[in-house]
Amino acid sequence: RVCQQIVIVGGYQFEKLEELVRGSGKLSKADRQEIEIVENKKYTAGMFSSVKVGMARADQSLDGIFVVPGDMPFIDVETYRTLAASFQKNPEVDVFVPTAFAGTGPREKPGGLKKGHPILIRQRIRVSILQENDDAVLRDVLKERSFAVCTVDDQGIFLDIDNESDLKEANFNYRK
Repeated sequence: RVCQQIVIVGGYQFEKLEELVRGSGKLSKADRQEIEIVENKKYTAGMFSSVKVGMARADQSLDGIFVVPGDMPFIDVETYRTLAASFQKNPEVDVFVPTAFAGTGPREKPGGLKKGHPILIRQRIRVSILQENDDAVLRDVLKERSFAVCTVDDQGIFLDIDNESDLKEANFNYRK
């Protein structure tokens, strides 16, 4: 296991999200029961309001918190492991961000290293995040913090699924 707690935050069509997770045949019954699904009633304020809801539910005894948009299902488990290993080796750093070479996926333009998701945040900065306004942007909130960039071989850190055609394309191009 890469993490000890999973909190899924939803807003728009929350009931449908909850039904999809609870009814998933890809998860064991025990896994489905361990996942906490929380509604963000202020989701129209923006994504940061959902980050705050998730942060508020995170177990305070955990050292770090992964933050990943729910529409990014193709992130490789090795990416989480790489971030966690860097987290353990660098206790002075607050935020860990994966990077990969852009341009190898069908929707990417050729380029150099590009940042992606998930990010791993130290518990010690949780309170400052929770004190921010709901309409803030996480990137702006974290920009004054210390960062470690972790290079990974994972195009899934860029790939978000917005519709059925994105999912079909991703299943064709990114399945390992």
